[in-house]
Amino acid sequence: MYNSKSSLLLLLFLINSFIFFCNADSGTKCSNTSSLIGFESNFTMVQHQLRGHFKILDDCSFQVSRFDMLSGSSDVVFWGAVAVDFSNITRGFPISDHRLNQTTYKNASFSIQLLPNVTWDQIKVLSVWDVTTLSDFGHLTLPTNGSDFYPSRVHTMFDNCKNLSGNYRVRWSLNVEDNWIEIGLEAATKTMNYMAFGWANPKGTKELMLGADIAVAAFTEEARGEKKSGYLAIAFGGEMVNSYAYVGWIDNAGKGRLNTYWIDGKDASNVHLTNENLTHVRCKSENGIITFEFTRPFNPSCSSHDKKKECKNILDPTTPLRVVWAMGAKWSEHLSERNMHSVTSQRPVRVMLMRGSSEAEQDLRPVLAVHGFMMFLAWGILLPGGILAARYLKHVKGDGWYQIHVYLQYSGLAIILLAVLFAVAELHGFFVSSLHVKFGIAAIFCACVQPVNAYLRPKKPDHGVEASSNRIIWEYFHVNVGRGAIVVGIAALFTGMKHLGERYKGENVHGLSWALIIWFLIGALIVIYLEYRERQRRRDRFLARGNWVLGNVEEDDSVDLLNPHHASARTGSQNSGLMEVQLEPLSR
Repeated sequence: MYNSKSSLLLLLFLINSFIFFCNADSGTKCSNTSSLIGFESNFTMVQHQLRGHFKILDDCSFQVSRFDMLSGSSDVVFWGAVAVDFSNITRGFPISDHRLNQTTYKNASFSIQLLPNVTWDQIKVLSVWDVTTLSDFGHLTLPTNGSDFYPSRVHTMFDNCKNLSGNYRVRWSLNVEDNWIEIGLEAATKTMNYMAFGWANPKGTKELMLGADIAVAAFTEEARGEKKSGYLAIAFGGEMVNSYAYVGWIDNAGKGRLNTYWIDGKDASNVHLTNENLTHVRCKSENGIITFEFTRPFNPSCSSHDKKKECKNILDPTTPLRVVWAMGAKWSEHLSERNMHSVTSQRPVRVMLMRGSSEAEQDLRPVLAVHGFMMFLAWGILLPGGILAARYLKHVKGDGWYQIHVYLQYSGLAIILLAVLFAVAELHGFFVSSLHVKFGIAAIFCACVQPVNAYLRPKKPDHGVEASSNRIIWEYFHVNVGRGAIVVGIAALFTGMKHLGERYKGENVHGLSWALIIWFLIGALIVIYLEYRERQRRRDRFLARGNWVLGNVEEDDSVDLLNPHHASARTGSQNSGLMEVQLEPLSR
């Protein structure tokens, strides 16, 4: 019992000592010597609907109340700088380890501790800063020590707020003594729309806008240069990574610059400066809008042994050029993470150099998807099925194999021609630049030759009569052209899948290609099995005919005895050799 009481007293003593030393330590960290203690101001809104009230508590902390802000990137911090201009504020520094990360704040209040090496004397401008995009969400200016400071009233903090609709609200502050009211309007709407607010006629019951005193705010239709567009970059390719980029910016001396780069990653270290042969280079900035132009050859002037990256930047004017773009806040020849872009294109733009036109690259169009399915139906099912019917169904009685062969071939050819019309209409032209189109033209030509060839076929000889040379040549030509058309058609299907992946970046292209491979492998196994059965059937038929004797009732089932052609053939085969039958009486 005594030991338990001693242990309890010792534990209470340690806790009391820990609290005492913590309080003493915290007291030594934060003093109250700065003349800025007690300073209060409101944030000036720049973007992300930032507003809030700021107050300095002591030498190492401050308080933010009634804080509103739309969510930003993953690296939004409280930022200190010596001035609010872009050059100085970008060279600022974080003043706290508190992060405002991807959170929407609504009337929030919290206290912030300064970093140990930061004092109020170092801070002239305090900003809410997005490090990733180099964006100032809002800021306030601190007074200089010993000077009188009267912060101007900014129109971002209001005493009252009312939601007028789901995307429209009004804020206001009323001062009866000084006889004024401040009103702020906020609307989540497109830039081409306008917003209006005013006082309706108190006596009006309808058409309240008539006779009302209203204020209207809107953007003009003229192009607006964004404040953060410190540089403009374009690249040839489907995305910035693994592409050749051209970056234009205005340096500190106000001179336009243009550099070329090879980009093989998403970090600043993956942006490699190249030395392309550019002429007629111009870069300028007018009213915040950056424009640049240059001239370059289609083929870089490099030797065959030159392994520079820019030597592979070859342009083919006959094929559409994929172009992407990006904008950022600042660019320099010594790149860092701060040079990363803040605005990018959503998808590539396809530029036709020969025609001088362009179009935004779209997702896979439904008509082209139908084109691909129809071609698979023709080259993967109907046409091979017609060939298999002609090859392996001749042992079936009647001409059913011939009817199946003709119907499947003509159906496949009709679907092919219809699918070609769909693709030409959707792409607004017929272009023979890609390997897929070349294989397709060859396959369609072979498929169209077959009906003409079938119409001109020589007459089939009677059974037992040797076929003419024209008939032999025709059969050889018809069979091999048909098989060749299938091979080229399958190649067109696979190149079409490859073209689909390159043009539309289809996520399922890899899986569809493997499904196509498996489909044709299964078809090849079926052909091997049918070919084995066909050879086995022919061998059995030959052996059955060679062992025929008088009175054998096990005839070949594949021979139609009611067909006169087969009867004449059998007679011919019997007359082709000498046969002698001698009958003798069993008893004399």
